[in-house]
Amino acid sequence: MGRYGLTQFHPHGWTGGSYVVVRRFRMLLSKWESAGSSTRDSAVGRHIPSGAPLRAHKESDRST
Repeated sequence: MGRYGLTQFHPHGWTGGSYVVVRRFRMLLSKWESAGSSTRDSAVGRHIPSGAPLRAHKESDRST
């Protein structure tokens, strides 16, 4: 953890406690919805309707 400077806040490297990390995203849904399905699939890395990887047909298929 010292690599990111976290140990400077706690002398024992944040041991023995509970911590939460929060990440906030800004969603521009109008741009997302106006993008074509292939653009959205590429952004996610999967075919959105089926959940399959981009080079597969079913979600359980392995991409090649």
